[in-house]
Amino acid sequence: MDAEHIKEWKAPEVILKYVAGGTCGFDREGCPVRYEIVGALDPKGILFSASKQDLLKYKFKECDRLREICEEQSEKLGKRVETGCDDLCF
Repeated sequence: MDAEHIKEWKAPEVILKYVAGGTCGFDREGCPVRYEIVGALDPKGILFSASKQDLLKYKFKECDRLREICEEQSEKLGKRVETGCDDLCF
């Protein structure tokens, strides 16, 4: 995996279309809140259309974006924001 260029990497359409979730806001302390909809996910179907490496890159890219959001919130709030909240929907 080329971590240095993860921002420029484009995920396959099947991953963008069928892997649901993302950042949906912030909690009372300013930490980002993410959700992952895994109940309706068809991992077998996704892996027939995209590689495991693509799925890992996609998740790595999401983690990098979450880190950026934490940095932005830290600047905005004037305090260190290092954690987030994940909500898994089954």
